[in-house]
Amino acid sequence: MKINTSLVLLYKEIHTWVGIVCGLFLFIAFYAGAITMFSPAIDQWVQNDFLHPAPMQDTPALLTKIQEQRSDLLKNYTITLMDADGSKSAFIGYAGGHGRRNEGASAFTAFLDDANTLQVQKINPAHTGEIINKIHQTIGLPFNHTVSEFIMGWVALLYGLALITGLIIFLPGLKKNLFAVRVGTNKKKMWLDIHNVLGVFSLPFHLIIALTSVTFAFHDVFYAAQDALFYHHDLNKTFASARPPATPISKTEHVLSPPELLNALKAQAPNFQPTSVSAQAGPHGSLITQVHGMDLHHPMRSLAGGFVTLDAYTGAITQKDYMPSLQSTSSALLTSFFALHFGSFGGTAMLWAYFILGASGAFIFYSGNILWLETRRKKGTQAAQMPPKLSHKILSSLTVGVTSGCIAGTSAMVLAARWLSHYNQSPDVSSVILYYSVFSLCVAWAFITKPHYASWHLLGFCGLITLGIPLSNLWGTYGAQLSATSVTGTTERLIDLIAALAACSFLFMAYKIRLKALRASQI
Repeated sequence: MKINTSLVLLYKEIHTWVGIVCGLFLFIAFYAGAITMFSPAIDQWVQNDFLHPAPMQDTPALLTKIQEQRSDLLKNYTITLMDADGSKSAFIGYAGGHGRRNEGASAFTAFLDDANTLQVQKINPAHTGEIINKIHQTIGLPFNHTVSEFIMGWVALLYGLALITGLIIFLPGLKKNLFAVRVGTNKKKMWLDIHNVLGVFSLPFHLIIALTSVTFAFHDVFYAAQDALFYHHDLNKTFASARPPATPISKTEHVLSPPELLNALKAQAPNFQPTSVSAQAGPHGSLITQVHGMDLHHPMRSLAGGFVTLDAYTGAITQKDYMPSLQSTSSALLTSFFALHFGSFGGTAMLWAYFILGASGAFIFYSGNILWLETRRKKGTQAAQMPPKLSHKILSSLTVGVTSGCIAGTSAMVLAARWLSHYNQSPDVSSVILYYSVFSLCVAWAFITKPHYASWHLLGFCGLITLGIPLSNLWGTYGAQLSATSVTGTTERLIDLIAALAACSFLFMAYKIRLKALRASQI
C-alpha cells in the first residue's frame, strides 16, 4: 500500500510525540490493568488468614447464634462462598457503617468453635485488588479520583491517536515487515520490530480499550448530555428507580436461610454460580437480599460477575438488571460494553488472554520509549560523540524509574497487604502509602544513578520483591502456617507461578544489564 512519504513522516512525528507524552502513563495503566484481572483472587489470597470457613449447611445455626448475641451484625452481612461448589462459607458482618459500600463500618467475622460457641472477631478486610484497579483507572496519579480520571480520559484520546497514526506508518511496509523481528546488533531495528509486531497483532484489543476508556473517563459528560437531550433533566429519577428493591418485613413468614436462597435461585438460573450472599437492612424495616456470582455463558459487568436481588421470603427474583443471562436487551448491551474492557466474558481463557494482552501492552509503551532513546543515542554517536541532551537524560531516567517503580510498588503493596492482614492490621491505607513510597524511591534512584546502573539495580529490586509473593505462600503452606486456610485454588496457584516467573525474568534481565554495564565501564 502506497502512502505519500511526507504524510507518513507527519504521522510518524505525531505518533512519536504522543507516545513520549503518554507512554509512561499507559505503561502504569496496562501493567496495573493486567494485574487487576486477578483482583478477586488477590483479595482472597491476601485475607485468607481471618476467614473461618464452615460447612454451608451450618450457616442457619450460625445466624441463629448471631441473632441471639450480636443482632447488630445481621443488619448488614455477607456470606462468602469459599469454594466452587459452595459447600463451605465464611461470615462477615458490618456494624456502624452507611451506604452500599459500608463506608465507616467496622467489620467482624463470626464462627462457631468446636464447643459450638459463637466467636466474634474484629477484622480489617483488604481491598488490594480494588486499590490496584484504582491505580489502573487513574494511571497512577495521586490526585482526587475525578481529576485523575479526567486526565486519564485525555491520555486515552491521545492513545487512540497514537494507534491510528502507528497503523498508517506501518501500512506501507505491512507485507514486508508483518512477521519481521530482526534480533542482532542493531538494537533500534530490534526494538522497532518488537514494537510493531506486538502493536499490529493486538490492535483490535487496543482499539477496544481506547474507546471504552474514553467513555468511562467522560461518562459524566455523556450522562449530562443524555439528561438534557433525552430525559428532560430527570435522569436521576431513572437511576433512583433502578435501585435494588427491598422486601418488607413480615411477622408471619419465614426468612429464607442462605442455603434456601441459593436453592431457590438455582431453580430459576441454573447456570449462575454464586460467590456470596448478602443481606442489608433497608428503609422502614425492610430487607435487601442479594446473591453475587458468575455466569460464564454470558458477558458480565465486572470480573466479580453480576448480582441478583431476591425476595427474602420466597427466593423469587425481584431485580435482574445486573444478572448475566436474565438482563433486558438494553442492560445486556451496556454490560457487553463493560465486559469488552474488563475481559469479563469467555471464562478463564479470556481472563488469561486479557492478562497477556495487558502485559504485552505495557511492554509496547516501554519499547516505544526505548526506541526513541536508541534513535537519539545513535544520532549522538554519529555527531562525533556529543554528550546526550538533557531531554534524553530525563526521559531515560523516567523510563527506568516509572516502569520499575510501578512494578516494584505493586508487588510491595500485595506482599505488605498479605502480612498486615495476617496480623489483623488494616492494609489498605498502608498499602497505598507503600506503593507511592516505593514508586518515588525508584524514580529518585533512576535520576541520581546512571541509567545503565539504575536499570539493573531497580530490576533486581523488582525481582526480589515480586519473589516474596510466592515465597510468602510457600512459607504459609509448608512453613509457619501463615494462613489458617491455605490457598489451594488453581487461579491462586497460577498467581504464585506468574509471580515466580516474573521475578526470575526481572532478576535475569538485571543480571544481563549488569554484565553489559560492567563491559561498558571497562572500555
